[in-house]
Amino acid sequence: MGIVSGKKGSALIMALVTITVLLVLGLAVTTMSMGTLKSNVADATTNDAYYAAEAGVNSAIEHIKHEVSNYYAAMADAYGTGYNTLYENFFANITSNASLSFSEPRINAAVTETSFSVGSYDSATQAGELLISTTSTTADRTQYMVNGSVIVKRLDLKSDSWFVPNTVLYVGGAIDLDTQYKMNAAGNVIAGELRELNANPNNSRFRHTDGTLVIDPHAGDSLSDVALYTSYSDPVLPRIDVYITENGFNYTAGSAGDIYITTAPGINFSMSGSGIAGGIIHGKGNISISSIGNVYADIYADGDLYISNGAFYGDIYCRGNLTINGGSYHGDITCDGNISVSNLNNNGLIKSNGDVTVTDATNTGSVYAAGTITLIRANLAGVIYSSSDINIGSGKIRGIIYSVNHVKITSGCSVEGSLFAKGNVYYGPPAGEDDTMNITYSQSVINDALQDSKNEFLFSGSGDGGNTVLDDSVFVSQSVTAIGRQ
Repeated sequence: MGIVSGKKGSALIMALVTITVLLVLGLAVTTMSMGTLKSNVADATTNDAYYAAEAGVNSAIEHIKHEVSNYYAAMADAYGTGYNTLYENFFANITSNASLSFSEPRINAAVTETSFSVGSYDSATQAGELLISTTSTTADRTQYMVNGSVIVKRLDLKSDSWFVPNTVLYVGGAIDLDTQYKMNAAGNVIAGELRELNANPNNSRFRHTDGTLVIDPHAGDSLSDVALYTSYSDPVLPRIDVYITENGFNYTAGSAGDIYITTAPGINFSMSGSGIAGGIIHGKGNISISSIGNVYADIYADGDLYISNGAFYGDIYCRGNLTINGGSYHGDITCDGNISVSNLNNNGLIKSNGDVTVTDATNTGSVYAAGTITLIRANLAGVIYSSSDINIGSGKIRGIIYSVNHVKITSGCSVEGSLFAKGNVYYGPPAGEDDTMNITYSQSVINDALQDSKNEFLFSGSGDGGNTVLDDSVFVSQSVTAIGRQ
């Protein structure tokens, strides 16, 4: 092969150089295009992963809100220790419920995995942080994490307090012992003041064991009247079997089946006999019942109601005053006026918009009065609640005594459970010399009283009763934060 020289050789060399340069440039452009394409694909995958994780967090935030609303609904329906448990475990239970019930969003480009946990808590505002973390994974195993949070307020739906746990004696005013009377309290005691008339400084007549004694002049501020008396509606009789128009008529009861009895307005009547198998008795005046057998009917009196002996298995309702002397009662008693009962055995709820006086009686259900409750030689259980005063003259109580005003003790008695008074607890005359009141804390007795469904009226008054309407104010804030590829 010959050597190219001269102008032709130079031209050939320049052509080869030009071709080489163009070839290199072409390869560079191709490489750059392939790199850009790969980068675009990676960016698209990352975007898919991010949006999937973000969608998971946003879905979880809405789910958390749903769970919070459901949880508040459960709190509204609960009472007693059941309510306290829900309130105390508010944030932990919501995250647990959310974890169990959350469904991951369906996304074509990626799958997500979401977790829930509890974050920080501000006791001053009762606000807690519920944390969410979602990791998404695409088909090529690209992963992206996005975190979120919802700050939620824990509202006490029954914030008006009436019961303080683990306390045997809670007195907003003074524990006031007059002259020679003694009180023994076993358990934690909180009182505004301890007063002993003519006290011996070396021998207190208030003897306290098994707990702490706290003197707090502001103790009464923590107690509220949370009960609200609710009356009843007149019954609707499916039929009328007996219609009484004669004032003072005596009806002889001996029904083998259900019977429905009513009167003309303002008509008073009396009833006796072997008993009533069932139905409704509605007197539109006063009713007097004596010397009767088993009565399974509900009884309504628009006026006063007087009962002497008998066994009653239905509920009793009275617009006027109710007087009971003897007998056994298995239903609930509701009275718009005053109630006076003696020599009876009752296991239902007694509820009055006036005063209640119980003498020589056994009652295993609760007693509520908007007015004063007076107990004389009574053996009671449940919640003894007065929106006014409670007077105790001997007897035994297993449960919770609660007075929105004062408790006055006029004879030695015993309490197993707790005693609360927003005002004073006074122990004095006409108690006998050296009479003693013994009060001992019992958690099992208190649980029985609080968990009785008939005591729901304690949570239906000014304490809201679970009627709080929740709005967006419980949700303080929410946030979403992109963490990045994993």
